[in-house]
Amino acid sequence: PAGRAQIERRGDSATGGQITLGGEINLAAPLTADLRAVLDRLRIINPQLFETEVSGQVAITGALTQGPTLSGTLALDRTELRIPRVGLATRGYIPPDIRHLGESEGARTTRDRAGIFAGETHGRERRPSTLDLTIDAPSRIFIRGRGLDAELGGTLRLSGTTADVIPIGQFGLIRGRLDLLGNRFTLNEGFASLQGDFVPFVRLVASTDRDGVTAQIVLEGRADAPEIRFESSPPLPEEEVVSLLLFGRGFETLSLFQAAQLASSLATLSGRGEGLLERLRRNVGLDDLDVRTDDQGETSVRLGRYLTETIYTDVEVSPQGKSEVSINIDLSPSITARGRVDNAGRASVGLFFERDY
Repeated sequence: PAGRAQIERRGDSATGGQITLGGEINLAAPLTADLRAVLDRLRIINPQLFETEVSGQVAITGALTQGPTLSGTLALDRTELRIPRVGLATRGYIPPDIRHLGESEGARTTRDRAGIFAGETHGRERRPSTLDLTIDAPSRIFIRGRGLDAELGGTLRLSGTTADVIPIGQFGLIRGRLDLLGNRFTLNEGFASLQGDFVPFVRLVASTDRDGVTAQIVLEGRADAPEIRFESSPPLPEEEVVSLLLFGRGFETLSLFQAAQLASSLATLSGRGEGLLERLRRNVGLDDLDVRTDDQGETSVRLGRYLTETIYTDVEVSPQGKSEVSINIDLSPSITARGRVDNAGRASVGLFFERDY
């Protein structure tokens, strides 16, 4: 039609997956659009921070030059969020008074539409897009690094704007653990969300009771540079909390070797080291790789992997010849079927109802 551009494009991403864009744009100012983007297992990668596959539809409507509305529903397939060993480098400040020599009219128009003339803040505040997006990922959001291995899932709705994301809901903890200096801490609280921009905000907590003190390891903050705190109830100095967590006694009673171990574990949590199991799990391609020691001192190895989006299985073996295979099948968001069989022929099957409030 006169004064309108019809868009019909489809392409393959270099990293995997497809995207199809269709709809029309009114070529008269302010360039209003009614577009639909369909994502089919589109692989999105930030090598230092995350890797995921996205499917679903996004509508782009409204004035393109004034910040359109982005709405729709997206589903995340297996997602890996990496807690970096050191904080990621931040982007340097770009001064607004850059001189553009020999700038073409087209380049100037592009800068105008992007809102990056002198005195503006790179388009983020002048023309942000309005958000109404739902992100669905019932499971298989893995957060790993610094001794952490956690799985989250849930549904998150993004409102606000691209300059100030307002989340409704969050991805909650399904299971997880923290390995530190041979000690195993089970995560009993955690979530991931988006606050302010599109870098995930995470909070993961592992706690235990020692000598009448409830001690906690808290990892919290932006996923590219989270902070780690050691807390307790009643309140104790941080070194006392760490000593209780790792050795079950006060810092002043530690030997020189234990004090050196304490410094090493703090270095791991601060991001200056990576565990052997984490490297092995990543290279083999498993969803879970765990070494456990029971109360009798017997060690076992557990390997877990998702066979489909709703079927998870793991195998646990020990040097003593014991083995066990289990399988979890998500029949619905609230109902899970679980089965287990060991090398002695013992088997069990159960149906579980779970719901978060």
